[in-house]
Amino acid sequence: MPLTRLKLSAFADGGISTAKLADDAVTTAKLAPNITDSGTGHTQVARGTTAQRTSGVTGMLRYNTTVDVLEQYSSSGWVGIEPAPIVSSIAYPSSQTAASAGDVITITGTGFKSGATVKFISGGGTNYVSPTVTRTNATTLTAVIASGMSAEGAYDVNVANPSGLAASLEGGVTIDGLPVFSTASGSLGTMDAGSIANFTIAATEDGSAIASFALKTGNALPPGLSINATTGVISGAASAVSSQTTTTFIIVATDAENQTSERSFSITVNYAIGHSIILGD
Repeated sequence: MPLTRLKLSAFADGGISTAKLADDAVTTAKLAPNITDSGTGHTQVARGTTAQRTSGVTGMLRYNTTVDVLEQYSSSGWVGIEPAPIVSSIAYPSSQTAASAGDVITITGTGFKSGATVKFISGGGTNYVSPTVTRTNATTLTAVIASGMSAEGAYDVNVANPSGLAASLEGGVTIDGLPVFSTASGSLGTMDAGSIANFTIAATEDGSAIASFALKTGNALPPGLSINATTGVISGAASAVSSQTTTTFIIVATDAENQTSERSFSITVNYAIGHSIILGD
C-alpha cells in the first residue's frame, strides 16, 4: 500500500519546509544553514582512526582517535585542530657550541606530542630527518643529528607533531667538523728507560689548530712522561722498568667548539741496565 501523501507549509520556524512527502520521494525546499548548540554538555562529532578517514570535503570535522586530536578537512587535506608546537631553544651535548652527525641535542619548547618527528633543514633546503627522537615531556625532546649532515653551517630545526602541525627554529643548530688526527694511531715509538721522550701528536679542525690535547679519563702515559695540552708533545724521562713495557693510551683532541675526537697510541719503554735496581744480600 502506498504511503499517504502529506503536505506541510512549514515544519519549523526557518527550518525545514516539505513540499511533498510521497512514495520514495522527499523534496526539501529549505534547510537552515547554521547549527547553534546552546547546551552546556557536549556536541559529538564523527570519530575514528587515521585509517578510517574518508575522502573529505572542505569544512568536514572529525575526531582522530589515532593521534587524539580534533581535525578538519582543508585544502591541504585532513589537518589537526590544536595549537602548533613551539621550538624555543637548542642545547648541545656537554659544553659544545656546535654539533656533528651522531650528537644528541636537546630541544626545548611547548606542545610536543608523543610521536613527534624532528628534521634539520639546510640553507639550501635539504631535509635531514633525525633517526632517533625521544620525548621527555611536552616541553622537551632529544634528537640525534642525522648522518649526512657534513656541510658546516646553520640548520633550521623543525618539530612536527603526528597531527601534521609543526614549528621551526631558524638556524637552531650549527654543524661543525670534528678534530682530525694527522698522527697515525698505534705505536709512537720505542725509548730506553731514563732517556728523554720527544713524541708529537698532531690534529687540526678545518685547518685550524686544536684547542687542547689530553689523556682520556682512566688512561696513563708511561711513568715519567707527560703531554703538553697545547702542542700535543709528549716529553719527560721514562722511569725504570724491569722488562720491555708497552703502554697503550687514548688521547682526546678538543677544538674551539669543545667538540672532541679520540685516538689510541702506544709507547714502548726498554729495560736499561744502567737503571736496574740491585738488591744486596
